Amino acid sequence: QMAVNGPGFAGTVAAFTEHPGAEPAAAATIRSLVPSEAFRGQSPLIIGATSGLGSVSARLLAAGGACPVLGYRDYASVDAVLGTVLQLGAGKPVPFDATDPAEGLEELAAMGWSGNEVYYFASPRIFRRRIEPYQAEDLRDFLRIFVDGFYETVRGLLELRDGEALTIFYPSTTALDEATAELFEYRIAKQAGEELCQRLREKFSLLTIISDRLPRLATRQTITFVKVPDKRPEVVMAPIVRRVQASNSSSSPP
Repeated sequence: QMAVNGPGFAGTVAAFTEHPGAEPAAAATIRSLVPSEAFRGQSPLIIGATSGLGSVSARLLAAGGACPVLGYRDYASVDAVLGTVLQLGAGKPVPFDATDPAEGLEELAAMGWSGNEVYYFASPRIFRRRIEPYQAEDLRDFLRIFVDGFYETVRGLLELRDGEALTIFYPSTTALDEATAELFEYRIAKQAGEELCQRLREKFSLLTIISDRLPRLATRQTITFVKVPDKRPEVVMAPIVRRVQASNSSSSPP
């Protein structure tokens, strides 16, 4: 940011560049975090698999012998992620838009998906320009995915699996434990998401929802020029993936 002054005018110019993001973990690192045959015969669905925690989880699952189904909105982005997954094992893509899951659910039914585990990593951009103390449109964006989209997705998946047990991982955030003004709307939506998870658990006996509050992780969403503490996503997600996949011993291949 710099000040600009000239004849008849004065102001500031702010410029930015997009950070390329953290390099994904090497295949050898991913393999070291999960037993090679731990998830054999399992076909978990990952919604939001094209970046961040979704792509990390897909690689961990493939390294453990699973055939993860990668839900995506943009085929160009899933193609690159699928390549890194196939280096470690198997995987297949499926279009899935969490803001309108009907078409994605139809695609899952058409491909005969019969998995028992789901990872819900759908997310809009988290860090946004702060202008007002409360920004209603930002809150609507977060609620549309973290609450509305999640609810419709869960209901649709339960109907699709028709009486089979289902385990869903819903990532929450340690930001709920801190009063961070920049994340006000995000925190409201995530709190509502946690409460929705509890209501769904109480209503559906065959549904297990694991909702951990994750710390700040080194993903595209959190990259900043100012260095802040963060953790490697594959290290945090590896024990969670093992726990989710162990929840249904009857998992079957697609």
